[in-house]
Amino acid sequence: MIRIALFSDVHGNLTALDAVLADIDRQSVDEIIFAGDLCLAGARPAACVDRLRRRHIRGVYGNTEVWLLGRRPEEMTAPESLQELITWTREQLTSADKQWLGSLPFSLSFNPTPDPAGGLQIVHANPVDVMQVLYPPEVVQAAQPEGLRQTDAAAQQLVTGVAAAILAFGHLHYPSLRALNGLLLANISSVSLPADGDSRAKYAICQWDADNGWQIAHQLVEYDLAAEKAMLAQIQPPNWEYLADSL
Repeated sequence: MIRIALFSDVHGNLTALDAVLADIDRQSVDEIIFAGDLCLAGARPAACVDRLRRRHIRGVYGNTEVWLLGRRPEEMTAPESLQELITWTREQLTSADKQWLGSLPFSLSFNPTPDPAGGLQIVHANPVDVMQVLYPPEVVQAAQPEGLRQTDAAAQQLVTGVAAAILAFGHLHYPSLRALNGLLLANISSVSLPADGDSRAKYAICQWDADNGWQIAHQLVEYDLAAEKAMLAQIQPPNWEYLADSL
């Protein structure tokens, strides 16, 4: 049996990250992987990097790592509204922090099966880039005020050529499982800044065994929301009031 804990989109929320890591430590997993967006949009970006570096947690980079490090072409330029926050966040990080973030790969894969397409692939947003969104199943989208934003055919264009049983990702801070032509799209959601109306931190455990194959389950973790809001008010990064409300 193999058990892998997956989390994404910490966004500098150390209180939530510590709660998630503590919960994972009780789960008896073989490895912990994070799926990008570790630092930007929170009070303690450097401390979040330190947590992962000290524990040798592997991960992939997300769009906010691109914005912080300038590691992609100009079309990946961050929105103007975030420039002040990006500058502030960069100033909190050490050279070693930036070097570590810059060493993160685009994707990671695990395959304990003899089938070349039987494994788990982990990316930040989708297997093409770190920005385009893979949405929940059509029926879930249709129930939202925005309505259907991505058909199965449109989603298929983003995952064509993926050789895996499960594609796990974050980016859209909304937990979901979407079956698509034999591939399971698993949005593991976010540790911070939720988009589903549930303020708890979220991650997922992906498990494989020879009898049942791959299974994935979302985990919901309570954390001290008031303490993190108080930390934002104390440190006051740019747009801190909006960030506190978004928690």
